[in-house]
Amino acid sequence: MKLDDFLTIISPHVGGEVNISRATEKDNVFYLFIKDVGIINIREIEKIEGVVMVELNRSKLLVSFNENYEKENYFMGKYENLAKDIIDNVGGKENIISLTHCVTRLRFQLKDNSLAQTEVLKNMKGVVTVIISAGQYQVVIGNHVPDVFKDVCAVAGISVDSVSDAGKPMTIGQKTLDLVTGIFMPSISILCATGILKGINVILDMVGLVTTASGLGQLLAAAADAMFLFFPVILGFNSFKKLGGNTYLGMTLGAAMCYPAIQGATLNVFGMDVTATYTSTVLPIILLSFVAVPFEKWLNKIVPDVIKTFVVPATVLAVMLPLGFCVIGPVANAAANGINALFAVANSFSPVLTGALMAGLWQILVLFGIHTVVGITMIVGLIMGQAQPLMASMTMCSFVTTGAVIAIWLKTKDQQLKNVALPAWISGVFGVTEPAIYGVTLQNGYQFGLTCVISAVMGAITRIVGANMYIKAGIGIFSIPGMIDPANSSKSLLIVILLILGSVAAGFVGAFLTFKDKECTAEEQ
Repeated sequence: MKLDDFLTIISPHVGGEVNISRATEKDNVFYLFIKDVGIINIREIEKIEGVVMVELNRSKLLVSFNENYEKENYFMGKYENLAKDIIDNVGGKENIISLTHCVTRLRFQLKDNSLAQTEVLKNMKGVVTVIISAGQYQVVIGNHVPDVFKDVCAVAGISVDSVSDAGKPMTIGQKTLDLVTGIFMPSISILCATGILKGINVILDMVGLVTTASGLGQLLAAAADAMFLFFPVILGFNSFKKLGGNTYLGMTLGAAMCYPAIQGATLNVFGMDVTATYTSTVLPIILLSFVAVPFEKWLNKIVPDVIKTFVVPATVLAVMLPLGFCVIGPVANAAANGINALFAVANSFSPVLTGALMAGLWQILVLFGIHTVVGITMIVGLIMGQAQPLMASMTMCSFVTTGAVIAIWLKTKDQQLKNVALPAWISGVFGVTEPAIYGVTLQNGYQFGLTCVISAVMGAITRIVGANMYIKAGIGIFSIPGMIDPANSSKSLLIVILLILGSVAAGFVGAFLTFKDKECTAEEQ
């Protein structure tokens, strides 16, 4: 195997080619000299077909590769061809600075957006549309985007959440969006999954199938609560990875912040009495990472190689944990409480109006791809145990759009529109509305505006009846468990179901009464 082919295969597991200072090959053994050994994933390298030996000696990585395997053997993903087409049309892998994904989109940071063939991508089978917003080149795929993302990374030979200093500088807003997606998005799907499980546990206890006091109930509770309780550990990993630090050091620092003996305890450190709790928090470990990673990089430059492997992480932990616990953590917790206070003030000023505005504008935020930042601020509150009424309001939007698209699907005589609307409303049931927005309602501009208005009305009604989002569950119908109030599960479940049915019905009736097929000109016929 050629060295270039090997680097393409191995780079996603060693932090990208930017983390390789030098690479050589001799007698079918590849020698990589790594800048930061902390981000190497040895286990994933060992899983690569054809690898017969992996050995890490300080900064030198040795990989023995079976010469009978060719490069093509490694690109056998389901979406390989789509991935290749996407890479070609965003300007090639050389034009990619970084890549992340959210629930439905590939989010590229490109060196030069003008090199991308936007119209080609928009018309490509498997791509819903393309959005350029806040410095990101967003390719909307749908709810199978994680699989496409993996194939894009594999085919391009780029590291997951890779970071490079090359390319055009980003504005503060662009950097903020890039950091938010890079830190939060990798764990959002699991966060949703555990939220759904929490809601299911409430339902099981409500109907008496599995009580919270039973052994199975306690195990299910542990499975559902673990991620929320120890979220700083996961965010430590994500933050260090995004910022270019040792991910395992980030995890350990997050775990130290969650150490049971210091939660809620008053500790006297350098003459200061500090009382804090960091389990189920978000901002403390993230802000601490912004200090810890540069400190780690500085230590890596000055500490001799012979002791660097253990001296650097030991020093980072010893210095950063007291700093995080006593200074950065309290400031971050205050900031998080401030964010939630702003939502609370807006909601208390006029709950109905605020709910209407949030729900009415939500699809517009989705259009511009900046809904993630707004959603994350609410997720921060949920993880801290604070119910989010505005998240319940905006949840109704997907059901309104789904109802409208069902009506259009039934009413239209345009077979092409029918073919688009059917999978769009099915996807909408599960909360993925981009196909419905870009493929159906936005193409009939009045319908998009109508769904925004109806969503605003349903958002207001959601506030009138007092619905809340209590945990981060899934989207679409999978959001139902998240809106069940543990203190009054039966009533809240009934309210949520009625709100969802009402949203679907309102969207359906609105579209059914107003939608008309476009009249075709003679040329179009």
